[in-house]
Amino acid sequence: MRLLGWTPSDEPVVARYHPNDEASAVDFGTNAGTISSTGITSYDWVRKVDVAALLPAAPPRVLIATYADQTQSIDVADQVLASGTTRAGHPPTGLGPHMKVVVGVLSTWLLTIVAGLAWLLYMARRPRT
Repeated sequence: MRLLGWTPSDEPVVARYHPNDEASAVDFGTNAGTISSTGITSYDWVRKVDVAALLPAAPPRVLIATYADQTQSIDVADQVLASGTTRAGHPPTGLGPHMKVVVGVLSTWLLTIVAGLAWLLYMARRPRT
């Protein structure tokens, strides 16, 4: 868990790192489990991250949720927390930007092969003079 800041109503806001099933709880003095030599969190052990406001007598209020097994860290602008700016969120749908490039390249490659085969077939069936 990492403290990110406070809401306008003085609730602490934290990034909560949910470990995968193989991770074990360790203290900051050990170099096992969730501690890495380059920092506090070894992201190989993180399964999910969310951002929550901590309330004294209630469960944490989740402000930003992510998909399990797809997010290992998160950054939030401090002005978003300080201003309390929120909006309804919608998970992304459809093809992402990287997949669009892959589909475009594969489609171009496939069309090139089909056009080449059509040309070869045309040349093979054409009467010879």
